[in-house]
Amino acid sequence: MGKKIYIPVLAISCLGFAFASYSNWDKSNQIQQDRLTCPLIKPEQIVSSVERDLLNKPANAFFHKSRITIGALNIDRESIQLDQGTHYTVFFTLTGRMIRKFVASVRCSDLNDISYSEL
Repeated sequence: MGKKIYIPVLAISCLGFAFASYSNWDKSNQIQQDRLTCPLIKPEQIVSSVERDLLNKPANAFFHKSRITIGALNIDRESIQLDQGTHYTVFFTLTGRMIRKFVASVRCSDLNDISYSEL
């Protein structure tokens, strides 16, 4: 009875270890790729990427708007800064009934990989 359980447990453990190793290697590889790409990116590319993402994505999930318009979006072009050598941060505001402030984090090696947080 013990051997019947031992082999599947060992196999699952090996698969878990292999997955964790691959995941760690992949993350390390992405960080290296970001650090090589960041110096090549121009601020205009970052602004364009954030604008395109905000204007084309369904905004109601995070921004509580059915749609973001160009007039409601104000990106602070002076605030673009490299953070940890792997991504750029961009501050922007959305106007409507209230003015809300946000920050976008744009990954250097994939300008479509953008995350947002409210300030």
